[in-house]
Amino acid sequence: MSKRKDIARIIAGLDELADGNLAHRVSVSGSGQTAELARAVNRLAESVQDARAEALRRDEAHKQLISYLSHD
Repeated sequence: MSKRKDIARIIAGLDELADGNLAHRVSVSGSGQTAELARAVNRLAESVQDARAEALRRDEAHKQLISYLSHD
């Protein structure tokens, strides 16, 4: 695949992530700089997805605690 197409694919993947599709991953092929960039985008997406899931877990635990305390 040409470098131009690889970069277009990475940009499209970043657009998916920016639109909130945190499960999206950029397909990676090869071992050059664009493949390295695609892997970095995927690591970033994974980190953001994990952080969001953790924030949701904490929010739910906080809601449960408030609900428990307000019933006492």
